[in-house]
Amino acid sequence: TSKSGTAGNEFRGKWEDTPYADAALTALATKAVDELQLGRDASRRDVLAVSYSVLDHVGHAYGPRSHEVQDVLARLDVTLGTLIDHLDRTVGRQGYVLAFTGDHGVSPIPEQMSTFGIDAGRVTTAQLREQVDKALQPFFGAGPHLAALAYTDLYFVAGRYDALVANPDAMRAAIAALESVPGVGKIYRSDLLRTGAAGDDAFAKAIAAGYH
Repeated sequence: TSKSGTAGNEFRGKWEDTPYADAALTALATKAVDELQLGRDASRRDVLAVSYSVLDHVGHAYGPRSHEVQDVLARLDVTLGTLIDHLDRTVGRQGYVLAFTGDHGVSPIPEQMSTFGIDAGRVTTAQLREQVDKALQPFFGAGPHLAALAYTDLYFVAGRYDALVANPDAMRAAIAALESVPGVGKIYRSDLLRTGAAGDDAFAKAIAAGYH
């Protein structure tokens, strides 16, 4: 991409984590109310669902006690007022039902938790990649051996996991390397989750129940 394109993508990425994104979403919602004439036809029931995601992004990044979260909430309060005022004017206060839900809370970030005396820390993707590449180099060369890391899931490059299953020594080396990283408790293998052989501890049962 061009430099201008890269800068634009970077700006949008940062913009999505600011109260301006919530305000823009509200502008879109009010436009939908007007253009689709929501709430004006008594013969039907319209549903308008608006998901404000900025608080989720900022909460994860900065923690619930941060100034950033306080700022998002203060501005979201104003933004919600804008939407409600618009509904009052266009639909009428007695013409709609307003419901609020939340998908989850958020814990303090690890750096904050450490100051509270809680055992906490970060596991970086760079640490995991480095450990896996180092452990598997004697078996498969320098790597890289991991294709992607998504939350708690690790994906090997094409064909590598099958090679690990076929080589128990290499599999043990990879698992030992990952479990040596501070903060990693245990590794659960996808092939064992599929067959129900991943273990009978609570985590294994929970992961297997949701494994697809």
